[in-house]
Amino acid sequence: MSPKRTLSVQDEEPLVERILPHNADPISDYRTAAAHPSSLRSSSPDFIYLHTSTAKKLVHGRRPTPHTGNTPPTKKEASKEAGIIGLFRYADMIRIIRDAAVADDPYADWWLIQITERLEELQQEISQHQQNYDAKLSARAAHVRHHVGVSFEPVPVPITFHNPYAWRAAYLVIDYDTLVRTGAKVKEAGLMIPSDTARINSLTESNMRALFQFVSLWKNLSLTRDDVRQNTQRAQQARGVMGEGLPQDVLDGTWRDQYAPAIKRARNRSEVKREAGESESVDAGGGSGSPGAEGGSGGEPAANLDGGGAPSLDNPFFAVSAQAEARAARVGRAGAKAVAAKRTATDSR
Repeated sequence: MSPKRTLSVQDEEPLVERILPHNADPISDYRTAAAHPSSLRSSSPDFIYLHTSTAKKLVHGRRPTPHTGNTPPTKKEASKEAGIIGLFRYADMIRIIRDAAVADDPYADWWLIQITERLEELQQEISQHQQNYDAKLSARAAHVRHHVGVSFEPVPVPITFHNPYAWRAAYLVIDYDTLVRTGAKVKEAGLMIPSDTARINSLTESNMRALFQFVSLWKNLSLTRDDVRQNTQRAQQARGVMGEGLPQDVLDGTWRDQYAPAIKRARNRSEVKREAGESESVDAGGGSGSPGAEGGSGGEPAANLDGGGAPSLDNPFFAVSAQAEARAARVGRAGAKAVAAKRTATDSR
């Protein structure tokens, strides 16, 4: 039998610093450090409560009604045929526009800017009418304490929006609901003639519907800023559908709405395949928390997925984990060399 080989300090290879994704503490296991939580979603829908039928109609809108007569439709029939966009339909279209803005569509960015302007104008309009109503009620507060009417059975409307543009429109519907209720009390108390309150309600409702209708003017053409700069066929089609009024600073990306989502550059097919290949090579190293589990088959340390440097092992905070990894690495290398020596001795026989 061949003599037993004793491993010396010279046989040991230099330790390689263990780098985990996102600069995680080396004491963590690789899979936990590399995992990402899913996006946040409410466990149950939120609710808004509406007290008036006019506000409820703003939420649901009205579906298109096909014209079945042989004669041309009247103005009223044409309006019914077109349908009315409500809050829910508006929110769904806003979601598509935001997705396009993420994909670098300049017209989507331009529409979000205009939508914010219209939301702010509507908020100011409703606030001004509400202050006018409140002032009329407060003028009699020394002798009469008025109470604005409420519904004994308000309609609960479930809201599952995930973007600020939809939520801000929902708040406007709530404010409009309050405005209508306050106007009814002002009219009932004889502080304003009925035709004036009806005009205010009708005008505000029309402006709300105009906001909802505006989003339908944007068309999803899978356009990017590069298409507009290169004047591609899609860019020409977009100008024909949505107009020539795209500001240059919106095209440059220097003017974006304050609530606009971050732009994510579109990746081509080769980039996707390359990223998939890199992730597979990283996962091939194993998923346990043992030293070297994050490395590939060649023994190289895993790449830092965040692109930053790893924390220094000289820091006392990492002293225990560094010692533990050093012991485990020495044991692993010693075992591997012992197996190799045994195979060599067996083959020499």
